[in-house]
Amino acid sequence: MNKTCEAETARTALARQLAAEAMVLLKNEGGLLPLPKGKTVALLGQTQLDTVIGGGGSGASFSEGTLQIRDELVKAGLAVEASMDGFYRELSKKRREESSKSRSPFADFEGLVASGLIYEIFGQYSAAREEPIPGEELWRAAGEAADTAIIIIGRATGGEECDRRVENDYYLTPSEKRLLELACGHFENVMAVFNCNGMVDMSCTKTCPNIKAALFMGTAGEQAAGALADLITGRATPSGKLISLKSSRERRRYSSISTGPLSG
Repeated sequence: MNKTCEAETARTALARQLAAEAMVLLKNEGGLLPLPKGKTVALLGQTQLDTVIGGGGSGASFSEGTLQIRDELVKAGLAVEASMDGFYRELSKKRREESSKSRSPFADFEGLVASGLIYEIFGQYSAAREEPIPGEELWRAAGEAADTAIIIIGRATGGEECDRRVENDYYLTPSEKRLLELACGHFENVMAVFNCNGMVDMSCTKTCPNIKAALFMGTAGEQAAGALADLITGRATPSGKLISLKSSRERRRYSSISTGPLSG
């Protein structure tokens, strides 16, 4: 093995280790985690195949080697329920096809920086994407095949020079709430994973009794999905701590709070 390969292997191993150490276990009732090898789970949420690895502006991250949550859970030995898996894989395929037809706003990055237009792009607010909701027949099939669901709440909002919003940004969107509601209605055990760039309302982990486990994944880089799989299957132990907390009694007053606590 040449030195370049050795350096690359060491780099990715360290990145994966650091990502695992940074993630925060919020809840683990009844010892739901770690999940045993071979366990069948229904994997929900669009970012399972579009993992958020960084924020915006100076915190933006791009990598051709980004690991995806769905793929890493399979590599770790979990079995993903087939009907939901097919739904999200088809969704991901269509989005990749659509993306390949459009030109990235960062294609001429040097020109954007030289003209100053880059700062206008960084300052633009991008709303959270709506979560596609699988049909009832998929929920029925998944509920018969598995008793455990893992739902990924993915959020890339928040970044340099851009204020966030309270509704549908700090708070979960109506489609995210609906996805959680359906998951809790069809599965005995639900794990919520927050793959988010900034602070979000995680009160659902207390109000939804079927959410037995919850983990704040954050946006921990290209190796984050592998680190998450390590934590879920017990190959690594979560040791991260949240850097800030907000009382639920303050939620109605977020419009008066500065950008800092809400941004990534």
